[in-house]
Amino acid sequence: MSESHADHETCTDHEARTDPESHTDHASRTDHESRTDDEARTDHEARPRADRRAIRVSALVLRRGAAILMVRKRGTTAYMLPGGKPEPGEAPIDTIIREVEEELGLPVAAEDLKELGTFEAPAANESDHVVIGDVFVHRGMPAGFDFDGIRVKAEIDSLAWFVPEALPDDTAALTIAPLTRAQVIPALARVEQATEGPQKTVT
Repeated sequence: MSESHADHETCTDHEARTDPESHTDHASRTDHESRTDDEARTDHEARPRADRRAIRVSALVLRRGAAILMVRKRGTTAYMLPGGKPEPGEAPIDTIIREVEEELGLPVAAEDLKELGTFEAPAANESDHVVIGDVFVHRGMPAGFDFDGIRVKAEIDSLAWFVPEALPDDTAALTIAPLTRAQVIPALARVEQATEGPQKTVT
């Protein structure tokens, strides 16, 4: 380990004059070693995507009044927006149409979907991965949609409706996926502010 910063400041003028590059390099090393554990963890979480495996998905925002539908996969604790990974050559909008039908038995039409954006966050269920989500918002509610008749399918274990302004804190038993909590919900809030109020839906 390199010398402490205090020891470095006591070096002689002769040392500083004869090796200026060493002085700069030492200060850099000392500053690096003085970082807190929290800063180191932040650096790890913010590593470039090239250094972390990326998962591409499409996801859907479906509203019931002020609440948003989220699902939880079997064997996990994270609730997230319905959706999933594309098949080879599949467009993002086609992915979400297929995935929602497979997971919830819910047919949606492309003309009823509006793209919210593409977002990136740490993956909820895969360590050392990031998820890149193409997110779509359903305009209103699908025709004939039965709130009480939703039946989970495929790998989905449960579903729930969450109000964005009252999301529960993450616990060992239940979490909200980082993409949903930290990226999608703030983006929805920005859109709502820009359109002067929350989107009105027919229930």
